[in-house]
Amino acid sequence: MKIRVRCDKHFTTFDLKLDEVKGWLNIDLLPDESEEEFEKRAQEKVDAEFNRPEYNSLHKYERHKGFTRPYSGEDGEETDDYESCMSDVRDSGIFFKTVNQIKASEEYRAVESFVYSILKPDVADLFMAVRIRKMAINEKAASMLSCDAFETDVDYKKAVDRLANNITQKLKRAEKKLVKNFKKASDFGIRRGYFIGGTNSSNNPKEVM
Repeated sequence: MKIRVRCDKHFTTFDLKLDEVKGWLNIDLLPDESEEEFEKRAQEKVDAEFNRPEYNSLHKYERHKGFTRPYSGEDGEETDDYESCMSDVRDSGIFFKTVNQIKASEEYRAVESFVYSILKPDVADLFMAVRIRKMAINEKAASMLSCDAFETDVDYKKAVDRLANNITQKLKRAEKKLVKNFKKASDFGIRRGYFIGGTNSSNNPKEVM
């Protein structure tokens, strides 16, 4: 069954067996419950515990609404223009674009540290490139081979296809290994699919937008 887990800003789909999902989430099939129904319930549990809910369009609009104050001209007189008060805007993050960008990079590094702590370096490289940075598997495979090393383009393309298939299998095993160790993610500042302040689980948690 397929379970979606949020990593950084993207969702990764893990193809897991029933027993693996039951062991990971500590849930069992209910009486007369089909595997499809169980998969849906498991996804809901993952969404609640690991995946940050996406903002709907209304929230994206409303969160920036706040109070405004008249803008004063050079002579000190109030004009018909208004500017937002940072203390009153519901989402003050719009005033801190640079800070948010820094926090986003910290989130990426947290995910990266977790992945490299669980997987072998070469597999971690593949996972970060394909699953996190969303590089196409064939593109990644092609970047690992030199066209000059093959007599013909046909041979090169066949080699790329073989390597791409090999990468796919490695990523499947890597995903299962990461899922089994997902509880360790909080030690790297990752919880419920997004960055939590600090670099270890002993720090006070703080959500980063």
